[in-house]
Amino acid sequence: MTDPAYRHVPATDVQQGLWLLRALGQEPAPRSRTYRVAGNLDVAALAVAWRSLVDRHEHLRSALVLLDGIPARRVWARSGPQAFVLRETDGGPADQGEPGPADSGSDPAGMPGAQMTVTRCGPQEHRVRLAVPGAFADEDFLDTLVEELTELAAGRALLTPAPHSGTTAAEAEPPEALAWWVDTLKTLPGELPLPADRPRPDRASGRWATVGAPADPDLGRTVARCAEARRSTPYVVMLTAFQVLLHRYTGADRVAVAVPVSQGGAGTATNVLILPADIRAQQSFDDILGRGTALAAQAMARRTVPLARVLGALPVVRDARRVPLGDVVFDYRERPETVLTIPGAAVEPCREHTGPIPADLVLRVDDSGSGPAVTVLYDADQFEPETARMILRQFRTLLRHAALAPDTTVAELALDSPGRAARTADEADPRADDGAPEHTVVEAIRRRASHDPDAVAVDGPDGTLTYRSLYATALRVAQDLRAGDPVVVRLPVGVRQYAALLGVLSAGAHLCWFGTADNGDRGRAVLKALKPAAMLVDPGTTAAPGAAVPDPDELLDHYRTTIGGQVLTVGEPDPEPRASPPSPPPRLTDRAYVAFTSGTTGVPKGIAHTHAALAQFTAWMAAQFDIGPGVRVAQWVAAEHDPALAETFAALGSGATLCPVPEKIRANPERLLDWLAAERIAVLQTVPSFARELLRVLTERRSAEELGALRTLLLMGEALPGDLADGLLATLPLVRVANLYGPTETVAATWHPVHRRPAHLTRAASSASAGTPAKPATAPVPIGRPIPGRGVLVVDESDRPCPAGVTGELVITGPYVAHGYLADHDHAAFTRLPHIDTPCYRTGDLARRRPDGTLEYRGRKDSQIKLYGSRLELTDVEAALSGHPTVADCAVIADPDHDGLAARLVVCVVPHRSPDGEPQGSPSEWRTHLRRRFGRSLLPALYRTLDRLPRTVTGKVDRPLLARTVAAAERDAAARRPAAGTEADLAAIWADLLGTPPAHADQSFFAVGGTSLLVPQLLHQVRQRFTADVTVPQFYAHQSLAALAALVDRTR
Repeated sequence: MTDPAYRHVPATDVQQGLWLLRALGQEPAPRSRTYRVAGNLDVAALAVAWRSLVDRHEHLRSALVLLDGIPARRVWARSGPQAFVLRETDGGPADQGEPGPADSGSDPAGMPGAQMTVTRCGPQEHRVRLAVPGAFADEDFLDTLVEELTELAAGRALLTPAPHSGTTAAEAEPPEALAWWVDTLKTLPGELPLPADRPRPDRASGRWATVGAPADPDLGRTVARCAEARRSTPYVVMLTAFQVLLHRYTGADRVAVAVPVSQGGAGTATNVLILPADIRAQQSFDDILGRGTALAAQAMARRTVPLARVLGALPVVRDARRVPLGDVVFDYRERPETVLTIPGAAVEPCREHTGPIPADLVLRVDDSGSGPAVTVLYDADQFEPETARMILRQFRTLLRHAALAPDTTVAELALDSPGRAARTADEADPRADDGAPEHTVVEAIRRRASHDPDAVAVDGPDGTLTYRSLYATALRVAQDLRAGDPVVVRLPVGVRQYAALLGVLSAGAHLCWFGTADNGDRGRAVLKALKPAAMLVDPGTTAAPGAAVPDPDELLDHYRTTIGGQVLTVGEPDPEPRASPPSPPPRLTDRAYVAFTSGTTGVPKGIAHTHAALAQFTAWMAAQFDIGPGVRVAQWVAAEHDPALAETFAALGSGATLCPVPEKIRANPERLLDWLAAERIAVLQTVPSFARELLRVLTERRSAEELGALRTLLLMGEALPGDLADGLLATLPLVRVANLYGPTETVAATWHPVHRRPAHLTRAASSASAGTPAKPATAPVPIGRPIPGRGVLVVDESDRPCPAGVTGELVITGPYVAHGYLADHDHAAFTRLPHIDTPCYRTGDLARRRPDGTLEYRGRKDSQIKLYGSRLELTDVEAALSGHPTVADCAVIADPDHDGLAARLVVCVVPHRSPDGEPQGSPSEWRTHLRRRFGRSLLPALYRTLDRLPRTVTGKVDRPLLARTVAAAERDAAARRPAAGTEADLAAIWADLLGTPPAHADQSFFAVGGTSLLVPQLLHQVRQRFTADVTVPQFYAHQSLAALAALVDRTR
């Protein structure tokens, strides 16, 4: 009887995990070695030697296959023709050429993937490559193969038997080992927000790259001395330094790194250990190293427990795009690779391309030579080469500092050289002379009126206003005002309100611009803080107090009766100047306007800015975005928000035509687009959330060409999602798009020109342009670099400048920063930085600097959010609600939309209970209580009652966990039992596999108790029962019973 062609043996847990990675398109590259061979090479003899090795080691004749839904190892009886490949080339160096077919790893068709490829590059030059799928080899086994190949190539027989190739010790690992891992990782590390240039895409392209640094003997000696003094090892010192670097990047208190380790035995795949570290900024490196050394020793004693088993015992989130807890890998190699020797030839190892990596970032340290040689392997979908070089450079710098001075705290460990750190600190220099204004906006408009009096200054819904008439009417308004007085302008949209604004400034007074809508409590609070000497209004609103009018103006009545100021009307424009300019004219150092924070919660804060601040920014804005004569600028921003003043005076100060958007169409994207086209608007400023609505309508209409006059789109007030920017640029290719950032306290601070990105980075643009992006594939657009006259610095908790890649608070400095708030508000935000002489504003915004110097917005350091463009302090809402007698505890979180912007509030209440245990109070009571305090500005809001609030170990409300708890509660509230048909049949399959059925149709396979190792069996049974071929990636995208059932119905 002849032997069968192959036999099947069970796959180990590690091999089953690798099969799953292959099914997800994330299979690691094969283990390989490549050599340049110069001289006489007997190719036929080398082929015989290699085939004998393949016949000697059954793992070289193995492939992973799926048998009845279970991954298994197929072992072929002898080597096949694919084991050796000879290639001819037309010439070229022996270290170039295309990789062989073994680069795909184990063959999905079931053929062995181990292969030797010999490429003939010249008469006396060859390239020899050995490759073995990662499921059947680790680095130690590859060394063994090279040693044995050297012996056979020299004509010597292998006298020792082949190493044992059975199952590893992991198969008999005692339960205690798994329990130790579960206990060690029971506090699950979160997904690390790495300093990537883009978020992880929904489907990886397989693009990866490397950057490296050569061996550094001096660094090696420094690390070795530190390890010896601390009774540790160089391996743990470098691992700890990497974990500390990740903490500095992410701010995470618990950092986990995946570490590949050999399990021992021939033909065994490399296992992966998840090593966590708990890190605080004020801890010393020495302290963290000590705990890391102990943990590493305990982990290595349990290194044979397969990662798949560990993850199966933990409540990790399953995602087809990543290995849970394995986003970052530390790969340390201490032993030098065995070098191939061939008689009569010179053999030189070649740089090996390792292929795709199933991780976001890998730090590989080769410490086998004269010092550590460090390489960063990175997912090119997420990282730019410059960012990878930054990570490499900062790791080496931090490692050297930590090894030299291990008593240094984490926060004080250097990431940059002194020269680079000094250049970062120089960003705080506001460059005050850069773009400093020579005159006020009043003088700029006077010159325009003199130079081109008949040019149209304002083209509004109620007519047009020339520069001559604008200036003449402003002089008339100024006659009734006094220099230094605060004045409120409250006029309907139209040409007269701009004459009124200019009139206030011309008089030397300072303005506060109101819209005509009901300002409610905020309007009264502003009037109380400002105490304006006059209010400029439309003649139709000046009836005596208490008189019957069609639409009574309650705020005006309040002003008359409470403040007692002067009410002045602004009549029809004057065609010619009839009054002389006030003398003296306003100076650059005089106060020009007061803007107020939104005051959604708490009392609105007044922020005063000078004529210099207004003139400097509007002159820069006009010059930077080509605003000037003949350019029509939309005035879209509502009067209460200070960017409205920027729009107004950037246009009027440069000779452009300002076109106020009619109030009734400002928030209507369809009507606004019609207006933009009809008015031939060239410059529009808006917020990203509204820009998405405009993009949606443009896409539905397929009418982008109607906006042929539009050439500049300025986006501000919110984070700009990358997919939205891509969609705008794709739809409006001739329009210049810019992202502006800056709080009211600084007028503005930074800007960033938005450019088209390569096609492989804009996969979400098509869905974005449709207005329904499921998950943006691009990061928010950077906020850019400082506007002239501003210094921008990212600082840590101790006011030290943060290196690139490290998140900190954004601080803005310069002469155009406000000096504080009006009245008695807290001025802590204006506390100056050490060694900075100019005014400072601590924004409370988090940011980090990219390697190229541009800034990324990273959220808030406090509980402040923006809800529809208005600032909102969540703690103020919580404090107010805590005053209700039925509320025992409460917390408020923001529910974001797909852009990450706050779409609504979620108010979580722990109510007091009656003696019989019944909860007291109700959402309607709590809503009414908050409305009395804040008005309707907190809408929309969702109210949820809880038994308790989740808290961190420090006692603070765990807001991320609270958000997940609320989301789960909403899903459970909407849950339904599995429906008859496919859902019920699938539920029976789940119960058979897991021992328990799903509780409801929206429950996921993993929530019921499934593990990744059971996924192939599940899909096999689905295929058998429904004749539906569901792939592993499809399953990971449809993990709930209902979603999987719907997919099955569509597939079969």
